[in-house]
Amino acid sequence: MNSALVYLLIRSLRGKIVRTIRLLKQPKYLVGTVVFIAWMTVWVGGPLFFDDDRGEINIEFFNAELLFIALGDALPAIQLAIALVVALLISLWWLLPWSRIALSFTEAEIHVLAPMPIERRHLIQYAALKSQPGILFGCLMMTLFLGAGGPLDRIRWYASFWLVLTLWDLHSKGRSLWLERQKELTRGRRWRNRLLLVVAVLVYWIVLGAALSGLIADLMLLRRPPGQEWLEFFRETMARLTPQIQSGPLGWLLFPFVLLTAPLFITAPGVTPTMQLTGVVMPLVLLLAHNEWVVRSQAKFEEAALAHARREANKKASGSRYWKTSLRSRGRTPFPLLPLGAPEMAILWKNSMAVTRFSYRALLGFGLAVVGFAFVVVPLASSWFQGAPFVIIFIGFVTMVISPLTGAQNYRNDLRTDLLRVEMVRPWPLEGWKLFVAEAAGPTIFAAMSAMLGAGLVLAMSVYLAINGIAPNIESGGVRVLPERVSAALGAPAALVLPLIVIGALPLVLALTCLSTTLQNLFILLFPGWVQLGGNKQQGAAAFGQNMIMFFGLGLASLLCMLPAALLIGVIVAIQWFIFGVPVVAWEFPLFGIVAATPVLAAAALIVRAGGRVWDDLDPSREVLEGSG
Repeated sequence: MNSALVYLLIRSLRGKIVRTIRLLKQPKYLVGTVVFIAWMTVWVGGPLFFDDDRGEINIEFFNAELLFIALGDALPAIQLAIALVVALLISLWWLLPWSRIALSFTEAEIHVLAPMPIERRHLIQYAALKSQPGILFGCLMMTLFLGAGGPLDRIRWYASFWLVLTLWDLHSKGRSLWLERQKELTRGRRWRNRLLLVVAVLVYWIVLGAALSGLIADLMLLRRPPGQEWLEFFRETMARLTPQIQSGPLGWLLFPFVLLTAPLFITAPGVTPTMQLTGVVMPLVLLLAHNEWVVRSQAKFEEAALAHARREANKKASGSRYWKTSLRSRGRTPFPLLPLGAPEMAILWKNSMAVTRFSYRALLGFGLAVVGFAFVVVPLASSWFQGAPFVIIFIGFVTMVISPLTGAQNYRNDLRTDLLRVEMVRPWPLEGWKLFVAEAAGPTIFAAMSAMLGAGLVLAMSVYLAINGIAPNIESGGVRVLPERVSAALGAPAALVLPLIVIGALPLVLALTCLSTTLQNLFILLFPGWVQLGGNKQQGAAAFGQNMIMFFGLGLASLLCMLPAALLIGVIVAIQWFIFGVPVVAWEFPLFGIVAATPVLAAAALIVRAGGRVWDDLDPSREVLEGSG
């Protein structure tokens, strides 16, 4: 690549590092860095407790080594299944006709670099390498959180994650450039290329579906021997069938996608050095091929990059969002804003429209429509797949659990947007804690709606199961747990056990949603230099590391705040069981949920008070106005 562009990349990276180091001159950033390093040191493998076998127990969120050992001979089958999912996602990705900007340039870079005597491929290579600092940081976080083993194993994990994320980034850029190129072609050629793409994807999936249907038919004929554990049965079955799958049509069709995931499995037990070398060399070949595909693109990226840079600049202009909104949409508001009332409601009203102009009533109606649609469609789907209601129940529970953590990150209608206009917002005659509540309320409401949608799906499916007399049989250790026994043990009808669990969990989920959003906004006020401000969040492989830190940080904070709730519930159950001799019944679950939500809400209230004090003492300094990189 051109030496001047290499120099520019190095100086840009140096500038980011210097800016980060300069932030450490402020005590709050220095303390935050020390706490983060201490947390990561303990998390990655510091000896916290001791046992007789290994001498230490490492506190880890996820241990890939233990997972590999548990799956054993089934690992090749798991890799094939992951390759199948990757093939589906990439196929859907290519069928969608829109994408993000291919190459990110600032307006100054376009005006300065484009007229210079620099080869086109060098300019594209420069844009592609700009995402590497974010990818390298993301690989570091993934290695610390998800990796396992000693220093050498961690290095292999780091290299594996780098291969996967870089391939993801290059493929995304190549696809975006291809779509940009299609816009330059004539309408006939554009439609012809689009048709060839759709036909190729359909033919691939028709052939793949035929091979997959035969495998599914064979799996449905299998029966687990009595007394054998599910995990052991799964491992034996996959160990027997995987060689046949790999050598058959299904294995060859998934082979390119197996190569994409190969770096993640090179540290698995039983992988030979030859397989490890293949798992590194072949993805490297794919990476180099992707890089050539990107830098040799003939798409006119300059105009698109310049237009994108100007759009980003215009988004910060006053009233830009209003003028881009249609006349019909301008009449919609989330709720009526009265001329007199609490000024915090005006902030919530403004922030809600930053996400959507549909009213809260319309959003709730849409959620009810989705639940009703699932209730109607499930009987039709059950005719060919009996597990359809249980799949929806699983989706509902996942939505309930994930919403408190993802809501704070996905919805950015809070201080991340208003802090860019701190010189205008700071003089508002409003107490700090009230403004903090109004800012955090925006993402809280939308995340809570997502959680309630998940709860609605679970409740709808529980009603469907009760109407049709369907009840799952749970097996553990070869012992079958019948619904009648569960119902008798919990003192409630079998049809009401699941709804009572959902009703009991919902107050705690909503409280955790309040906790995560308030904690996120407190972090924004304390460390604005570490947060990407603005309404648009960074996407793609380069943002993986920062998103992972925030996700795990919010998850750990939620777990810590749930400890008092768990202790409180434990005390109540102990008193009820051991002192009064009264067994726990399912009818108590809603009450337990309210009791468990109380200390979590108390923690959120303390965060609100702390955030209000930080806001009252906030000075619109250069650090805040600069935002984050």
